Order: sequence, then structure tokens, then C-alpha cells
Amino acid sequence: MKILMSDITGAMRSSIEGYAFSVVDSMEFSLGRYLTTEEQDKVFHIVDDAITRITNNERQLDEI
Repeated sequence: MKILMSDITGAMRSSIEGYAFSVVDSMEFSLGRYLTTEEQDKVFHIVDDAITRITNNERQLDEI
């Protein structure tokens, strides 16, 4: 069975919330404090935007 780029990008899209949580957790550890709700929302939106942009360019990913 061959893994398609659409399989990978679909999994990336469905993992956005979990990945954003991991980024928040890492930031909180590095900063030594909890992020505010507003800061967490900003991280989620940045992660969501980045993954959406990357996965919308599946053609470019095929070249990697």
C-alpha cells in the first residue's frame, strides 16, 4: 500500500488542535508560566494558519 500526499496532509489537518496544544505546552514550559487564554488562542490561530497554508500546497509538497 502506498501512502499518498493527501493521506499525510489530511492527517496534518486533523491533528491541528493536538499540535497546537503541544506548542502551547512547550511554550509554557520554556516561559515557566501558563499562557493566558488570549495567548493560547493566538498560538492556535498561528498553527492553524501555518498548517492550512502548507497542506493547501500539496503540489509543492509532492516535489519534496
